[in-house]
Amino acid sequence: FLWLLTDLLHRKDNKEDKRYFSAYHALEKMDVPTLLFFLGILLAVGSLQAAGQLGQMATFLDNEIGRDTENGVYKIGLIIGLLSAIVDNVPLVAAAIGMYPLEIGGDGFFAQDPGGLGSVDAMLTTLSNDVTSLVPEWARDPQNKWVGTSGRARVVVYNTDAVSPSDLPASLEGFTDPKWKGKIGFPPTNSSFHAMVTGMRLTWGDEKTKSWLEGIMANEPKFYAKNTPTVEAAGKGEIEVGFVNHYYLHRFIAENGETFGARNYHTTADDPGSIVLVAGAGVLEQSDNKDNAEKFLKFLLSPVGQQFFASQTYEYPLNDGAKPNRMLTPLSDIKKFDIDIAELKDIEGTVALLTEVGALQ
Repeated sequence: FLWLLTDLLHRKDNKEDKRYFSAYHALEKMDVPTLLFFLGILLAVGSLQAAGQLGQMATFLDNEIGRDTENGVYKIGLIIGLLSAIVDNVPLVAAAIGMYPLEIGGDGFFAQDPGGLGSVDAMLTTLSNDVTSLVPEWARDPQNKWVGTSGRARVVVYNTDAVSPSDLPASLEGFTDPKWKGKIGFPPTNSSFHAMVTGMRLTWGDEKTKSWLEGIMANEPKFYAKNTPTVEAAGKGEIEVGFVNHYYLHRFIAENGETFGARNYHTTADDPGSIVLVAGAGVLEQSDNKDNAEKFLKFLLSPVGQQFFASQTYEYPLNDGAKPNRMLTPLSDIKKFDIDIAELKDIEGTVALLTEVGALQ
């Protein structure tokens, strides 16, 4: 179809231009041997699956090792891992998928913000004290349905050539000033932004929050799909300030060095602009494997698991046994807004308000 379409679109072009835009010319640049290699592998694995050989192998491993035993699944994983040292990974992974198809369901639920966790808390079971005691009280559900796994501070990212920290207002309320017109950016579809606005609604009320949003919209902000392009735009000077989570900046600095043209600013007013959110997880009530699901949560909250978040993703660890990344502003130095983050669950109301003011379509 594409071949026919390109020929029709360029039927009046001269012969050389027509050839340049043809499907044949595109195929010339493709690595056909590699494509045929992968196609052959996948066809071979598919044939083994259709013939039942992969299913028989899975049954053999389950019977001899026991996938449902405490350590059985790890032993099977170890066997597959050892095989990857001598067998090409592409057919091995394809074969493993064929042996153990994806099962619908699950044991746990992970969300990047409290709003997502709160929206499904009726589906979550109560966690044991062994899990909930690993995080501070502010970072878990009061009913012990979920726990935070890492801290995420809301910040204003700013371009260092255009703005200095002394130019920035103490509160997000200050960004409704007309002097910020055309200089603001944020991702209106981002769930962490929604959680912050939900915090505004809980604290300020819907009318004041709507007024703030209308003031921001009057300043003609630039919209971005996610936090990452918002921070990138601040670094390039496309915008002077952006409303994001703190850790995205540090990923850019790690990749580009200290010359990256943006930095984070933590507002100092006691309002939702300085809220610290959490990514978090819980165990589904429907799970038949709750004990192992809790073991996984304990690992995420262990000093080793928490140190991963601190060193690799630049988020705040919630277990005191892990050290925050040295690049981060200590939580103790942030004016952390005091709010029950478990209450940030009315995302539908926030989306409706954002739609009303034109931030969402």
